[in-house]
Amino acid sequence: MKITSSPAALGLAMLLWTASGSFAQSQPEVRRARPVDEPPVPRVLPADEPIDRVLRSLKEDSSEPPARETEGADRRQLEYANGLFTRKLYDLAIPEYQKYLEDYPGRPGRANAYFSLGECYRNLNRVSSARTNF
Repeated sequence: MKITSSPAALGLAMLLWTASGSFAQSQPEVRRARPVDEPPVPRVLPADEPIDRVLRSLKEDSSEPPARETEGADRRQLEYANGLFTRKLYDLAIPEYQKYLEDYPGRPGRANAYFSLGECYRNLNRVSSARTNF
């Protein structure tokens, strides 16, 4: 028997070979998560005290701000204004310096705030406002 290789036979063989590969790929294994048998987590805990008493105690605690917060607030305000000044955002730094000067009248950073406020005005070419703050 004589074997002849023709382009048609070769094409048919390649077609059958690719078709067999596509059938194997068309049905991939689907992996799904399996639930774990765990007891449910309690969502609400019963209160030992009446809710009115708890709310009253929270109101009393929140009426007095901690001393650390009030002491650091002026420093944070001035540092924020100084940060805007160093980034050359003078138009944004002006209201922050003004807020610092209005809200914290007895703080030691007032001289620096006035000077920086004057510098902001000077850099924005607002000479008359700059003169009043220097």
